[in-house]
Amino acid sequence: MDAHYKMHQNFTNEKFVVDNVQVVPICDKPERARVNATVYWEATYKAQPELTLRTVVGEYWIIERQTDGKIKFVIYHSTYFHVLPGSAPIELNI
Repeated sequence: MDAHYKMHQNFTNEKFVVDNVQVVPICDKPERARVNATVYWEATYKAQPELTLRTVVGEYWIIERQTDGKIKFVIYHSTYFHVLPGSAPIELNI
């Protein structure tokens, strides 16, 4: 997650639209669920504000509810990453 966070520091005006969410409980102790989702992600490069990246990303997560009620990611995985027509090219200098 550190590299993922660092990558997002290169962008501004990020927009996320989550769709097609499927949540499947997988265990009670710890309380975990598997999540599959499609995410539309749009972001502007900070270094080149005239360039906007537009993508559709398939995501797969295992999330866990902590004893304090907060949710943490156990697994965060992108299953596909499509750059949409008319998008700026992808440049992920992590």
